Amino acid sequence: MIDGDTFTTKEKQIVRLNGVQAPEKGLCGYNEAKIALSKIIEGKRVYFKVVYLDKYRRNIADVYTKDGKLVAENWAKKGTVYVSQKQTYKKELTASGDYARQNKLGIFGLPCTQETNLEKPGCLIKGNINNSNGNKTYFLPACTQYKNSLFLQDF
Repeated sequence: MIDGDTFTTKEKQIVRLNGVQAPEKGLCGYNEAKIALSKIIEGKRVYFKVVYLDKYRRNIADVYTKDGKLVAENWAKKGTVYVSQKQTYKKELTASGDYARQNKLGIFGLPCTQETNLEKPGCLIKGNINNSNGNKTYFLPACTQYKNSLFLQDF
C-alpha cells in the first residue's frame, strides 16, 4: 500500500485509482484512507482496467473488487476521497462524491472540517505534523489548507 489511492501489485505494477484523490500524507483523513484501501486490496483479488499511464509511470485505473464494485465509487460515497472534477463523465462517481459532501461523511465531516476548537474555543490555529520528519505546519483561518487541518491539542 503506497497511500489511500495508490497500491503496488504482486507483479510490482503501481496502480492509482482513477478519478479520485485521497488526502496527502499529513492531512486529515490520510491514515483512514490508507487503512481502508489496505483492507480492500491487500491479499485479495481485484480487477483493474488501465485508463492511462501517467507521467510517473503509474497505471491510472478503474479498480474493481471481485464482486464487480468500483472501489473509487465506494470510497467517494464514504467520504474517503475527493472526486476529481475531470471525472464528470462518470455520473455515479460524481454522485457518490456529492453524497459524502452533503452528508458530511469522512473528510467532509468532523474532525476534518471542524472550524471551532472544542477543547480550547479561543484558539483558532490548526496544524499538521509530517509523519516522516515530525515537522509541524501551522494554519490560520485565512490559509487555504485550514479546512484540511486538525486542531491538535499537543501541537
